[in-house]
Amino acid sequence: MGVESIVSWTLDLYHSYTVFVILFLVVMAIVTIINPGPMFRFYLFVLFMASVLYVLSYVADSLISGSESRKNLSTKSMRAID
Repeated sequence: MGVESIVSWTLDLYHSYTVFVILFLVVMAIVTIINPGPMFRFYLFVLFMASVLYVLSYVADSLISGSESRKNLSTKSMRAID
């Protein structure tokens, strides 16, 4: 999952549910104004979790492609033995 797909998904969500997204952003802005300290910690936590999930998606993609390559190599070597 690249940055382009995340931006595309976010824009699709906005265009599909415009009223709910704007309402959510207004509520988050009001809560941030009322309690700035805990909300900024929450935003940092969400940013940290999003970055961890982003890195894990790249790790998972590399593991999947590596296992597929290994399976192809073992299939080729089995055919060479026969």
